[in-house]
This record gives sequence, structure tokens and C-alpha cells, in this order.
Amino acid sequence: MSGLAQVSQRFQLPAWSAAQAGLQMLVAVLSARWLGPADRGSLVLATTLATLLLLLSGLGVGTGARVVLAEPSTWWTWPRYVVLAGAMAVPHGFVALVVGLPVLGVLTDPDPATQALFVLYSALALSASLLREGLHGRGLHRQGIGLDVLAAAIQLVLTAAIHHAGRLTVATALAAASACLVLTVLGQLAVGQRGSGQGPRLGCSWRVLLTQGRMFVAFSLPGLVTSLGQSFVIHGDRLVLGAVGSSAAVGVYSAASSLAALAWFIPAAFTGVLTRRVAATGSLQAWERSWKPFVASSAVLACVTGSLGTMIFPLLLGADYREGASLVAVLSIAAIPYAVYQYDSAACQGLRDLKTGTLGALSGSLLVLVVLVPIIIEFGPPGAAVGMIAVYTAMAAVARFRLRRLQNHATEAARGAVAVHVA
Repeated sequence: MSGLAQVSQRFQLPAWSAAQAGLQMLVAVLSARWLGPADRGSLVLATTLATLLLLLSGLGVGTGARVVLAEPSTWWTWPRYVVLAGAMAVPHGFVALVVGLPVLGVLTDPDPATQALFVLYSALALSASLLREGLHGRGLHRQGIGLDVLAAAIQLVLTAAIHHAGRLTVATALAAASACLVLTVLGQLAVGQRGSGQGPRLGCSWRVLLTQGRMFVAFSLPGLVTSLGQSFVIHGDRLVLGAVGSSAAVGVYSAASSLAALAWFIPAAFTGVLTRRVAATGSLQAWERSWKPFVASSAVLACVTGSLGTMIFPLLLGADYREGASLVAVLSIAAIPYAVYQYDSAACQGLRDLKTGTLGALSGSLLVLVVLVPIIIEFGPPGAAVGMIAVYTAMAAVARFRLRRLQNHATEAARGAVAVHVA
């Protein structure tokens, strides 16, 4: 019985991650089919812009939370972190209103309802993102992913119900997503408080909390560049397509990208576990034991996603999306180096090296601007898909180089300690 329990425990995280990825993929695919390429493209542009803005307002705190909350001697309790996350969500709504809406108006033509829901969705998305990373920092990985699975399932049901009622539009799709974010935030607050083993009291003055919060943000700032760079790399191809092409082209490409993302989304769920283990032990032993199986499983998953996705893509979405079938295979291949980049960066984060992810993200962003933009202008979506392989490979190379340097430094330090002890 204990052996079965251990096996069940080991496979819970990938099972939850697979369920989350599958449900989110279904939401993306079905909404793409029901909305059509043009409206689906407008929805993608709205949510993509909201994601970029929440990363900007988040100041990298989500990345820092995985490290700071995992360290054995951390000062941060769950109630203190919740106050910090809530305080950051308020000005973000203003950013979405003043900055986000004008940019959204350039990319697409939103109606007043879509504009209002865009601001609401943006504010909720930041809160959910910060609290999710806080749960990972506290080691509540399965609970955090489980809440996302539940939210994705509810969103799928809501989207189907709205479509059945004949009212599915960009605005109603955003409304359904916002409602699910509300439920997610409430669940995160409850799970985090229960898992903290502490009362809801802060146990400190507001002045001390403000001082600690400033230190938290200062430590996390490199994570801001990392998060922005990663998001720009992931979504930059869609934004460029929207700027130089049409919403329909974005809709087809994003649908293929959502399906291919299964190849890196599921492995990426383990990055939170890796960061916490490295931070808790202060060594890279967890990475050394797991990186080869991680790469192998990512490659296998990419092959499965690419082969099956190419066949089922036209069947799932219909004739309007037929040209996106070939994109799934190419983007699935690109997912392998991106998964490797995320895993290596997560290991570095555990040792308080946030610069590795930053340098990789900056390298990828530069390649998107210098290399990918001309390719998209010349070759369109197929060129974007092929170009992403080069972008992700460069990011993985940067992260692996930095990680090897950390590994070598740790080995030299250990040898020096042994030499001193012998002497």
C-alpha cells in the first residue's frame, strides 16, 4: 500500500499538469472554432496584452516568491505575502486602463464591453499570478495546479454554455475568463492560509512590512526582465503578426501555438518544484539528478504533440484553420529547447541567480526583434514558426552556459572546503 501511495504521489504533479494543459488547450481550440479566426485573433491579442502588462506591474515578485518563500529562514508568512500581492494589484488596474486600452485599440477594434472587461481581466490576472507563485514557493505545487485545473474546467463549461446560447463573443469570452480568475483567487487565498499553519495575523507593523516589501521587490527586479522577456518571446510572434498581418492570421497561428504548447507546458510545471528544492538545499543536486529525464520526456512529448496535433488540428477547428496544421509540428519542435531553458533557469533561481533567466530572455527578445520580425514580414506564419526554433535554442544555450558556471563554482568551493578541513 505504501508503494502504491508513493507512485501515486510521484505522478500527481504531471497528471494535474497534463489535465490543466489539456483543458486549456480545449478552451483555446473550441473558442477558436466557435469564434472564427478574426474574433479569436482579437481575443488572443487582448489576453496577450494583459499578460505582458501584468508582468510589468508584477515587478518580478512572482519569480522572487518561488525563492524567498522557499528558503528555510524566510521572514515572509502567507498573510504578509497576500498583503503585498493585493497592494500591487490596485495600481495595475490603472496601468491597464491608461496604457493597455490605447495599445489594444491599435492592435484591434474593441467595443466598450470588451474594453471594460479587459481592465477587469488584467487586474484579476495579476492577483492570480502572484498568488500562484506564492503557493509554489510554499511547496503547495499540486494545490496550486489543481486550482488552475478547476478554473480551466469551469471556463470550458462556461464557454460552451455561452456558445450554446448563441452569445459567444470576444467580450463574453473575456467575462467567462474573468469569472474563473475570481474563483481561482478565492481558492488560492484559502489553500495558502490552510497550508501556512499560521493564523491570519501579520505579526508585524505596517512600517516593517513596507520595508520588507521593498527588499522583496528589489531582489525580484531581475525577475521582471525575465518574465517580460519570456512573455514577449512567447507572444511576440503573435503581436508582430497582428501588426503586419490580420487578426485572422493571428487566430490561426495562436491556435496552432496553443496546441504545440503542450510540449513545454507540462514539463514546465516541474520548474517550481526544482526551484524550491534547490533553494531549500542550497545545491544543484536536484537538477543534476533530473535534467536528463526532463529533456528526454520533453522530447517525447514534443514528438507526440507534433505528430498527433498535425493530424487532428484540421478536424478540431475546421477548414478555416487548415493552413495551421503544419505549424503545430514546427512549434512542437521549438518547444524542446524552450522547456530546457525554463528548467535550467529554474535551477539557477534556486541559488538566487535570477540573472540567468534574464539574460536568456533578453537574448530571445533581441532575436525576435532583429531576426523574427523580418522573417514574419517576408514569410508570414510559417516563417514565424521556424524562426522560433532558433530563438528558443539560443535561450537554452545561454541558460545552460550560466548553469554550468554555477556548477563549476560550487564544485571548486566544495573542493576548497575539503582541502581546508584536511589541512
